[in-house]
Order: sequence, then C-alpha cells, then structure tokens
Amino acid sequence: MNDATASTIAQLLFASHTPLNFALIVGEMDAALDKCCSGPRAFVWDCEDVAVFDTDGTRMVLGHSDSPGGGHAGCLTIAVGPSPGCLTPSPLALRHDGLCRLIVDRVQSRHPAGTVLWHQTPQVVTPDLVDALIDALPDATALSAPQPEAEAAAIVVVAPHIRRVPLAPPAAAPCAGNDRPDLPCPQLEQMQRVRDALYPAPEPAGPAAKPSTPMRLAVHTVNATLIVVSLPVGAALMTYTLLRGEDMQLSARVMAVTGTLVGLSHSPLGHQMMAAMV
Repeated sequence: MNDATASTIAQLLFASHTPLNFALIVGEMDAALDKCCSGPRAFVWDCEDVAVFDTDGTRMVLGHSDSPGGGHAGCLTIAVGPSPGCLTPSPLALRHDGLCRLIVDRVQSRHPAGTVLWHQTPQVVTPDLVDALIDALPDATALSAPQPEAEAAAIVVVAPHIRRVPLAPPAAAPCAGNDRPDLPCPQLEQMQRVRDALYPAPEPAGPAAKPSTPMRLAVHTVNATLIVVSLPVGAALMTYTLLRGEDMQLSARVMAVTGTLVGLSHSPLGHQMMAAMV
C-alpha cells in the first residue's frame, strides 16, 4: 500500500450508551479547520450521520452510528486521507495517520471508548465505505476475549481493499481491538497548526493595562459631573476611584443608574411613589 495515497480510519466503539453530540463534534471540526486551513473547503452531510470535509487535498470523514450491532452501544468513525481526484497529496494527507490519531485523542478526552479499531485503505474514504466498515464490526465478546496474535489479526472481517494495521505483541495490547502502540505524533508545522486549533491554549491572565491620560481625565470628569447631580453618590465614587484606580466602565454605569433614578424622581410617576411612601 502506498502510504502517500492511503487513508487511515479509526472506529471508536462504546460498550454503553454515551451521550455523544455528533453535531457538536462536526461543528468543532469545522471550526478547527477554519483556523488551520486557509484554502477552500467543501463540506457535505450524508444522511445526517456522516460528515465529509475536503480541504487542501485532504479528506476528513466523521461518521456516527448509535446502533451498530454486535453488542456495541455506539460507533464513531474518524477517517483522514486524500481527497478524490487529488494528484499530489497535501502535507496533511501525507500525515493521515498522525492527524487521525490527533482527532481520536481529542474525542477520547471527553468520550472515552472501550475499544478503538484502526484500518488503512488505499482508496478515498466515502460514506459507503464507512457504512461497510460498520456492517463488518466484530462482536463485542470477540474483542473483549483475549486472543493469540495470529487469531486476533483475523477477528475483523473488513470491506474490500481494507487491511487491519498489524497488531502489537499481546503483552503490549490491552485487547485485540486496541492494536496501535501509544506513540507521540510528530511535531511538524502543519500538524502543530491542527493541534493548536483542536486544543487552543488558554490566554494567560496578565495585569490589566493602565488607562491612558485622556481616559483618566474623562473618568474624573464623569465623577465630578456625578457629584453635581448627586453629591453622596458622586463623592463615594470619586473616593473609590482615587483609592482603586480609574474605571470608565464603572463610572459610566453609576452615572446611568443615578441619572435614571433622578429622572424618575422628577416625573409624575416618581411623585406618586414618593406620596405613597409618605
């Protein structure tokens, strides 16, 4: 199999019902691609359970089935490979294996799967291929039972032109389905952009910037005006500002609330309320 034109497919199998929001996962994938891929992107839904993204010569497929059969409560399929008609594979398509693992790790961080089945194919991944792999899923009992390596490699009957990735030695694999060694993804530029899009780093909380001199003068002007409108409120706000620093947002809010109350007090409604209170 030519790795440059191959596609990697991962099937996340859930042993119990998992409240997996497939539309949310598709939306997050679309947002991540929008951040890391600058080229044109095509997006297609197929029967509301398969989403296909084509961007920069790379095809990414997400598929979900809440009743795959075989004793499984759910199956999420993730595939990465070249787009149809792409003569020269893009950098992302060439690293289909690492990118697929990156997406799987992202999903697993919130929805841990009991078993992950990995496949590779030389053909472009389509919704029909995703359905064929779901139909060929092994029984959950076959995956949970310990098997010798020679037998474990033949557990899954896959679609034509699909091959299972070779199994690691039995002692290194927790079960027959988890047949990939836990190796870190290569830190390449394109992959790093995808990682940054999938796992955005929180912005460091730094000290608030001091307001400029014109802004400080504007705050004191608002406070002085407030003293004219309402002496107790304005004096309290001026004292707070001198002790804690200028804050235009706070001064504007206090001015708005005080002006509203003063306006109501001089209106007929305000006179009626004051008369009722007396």
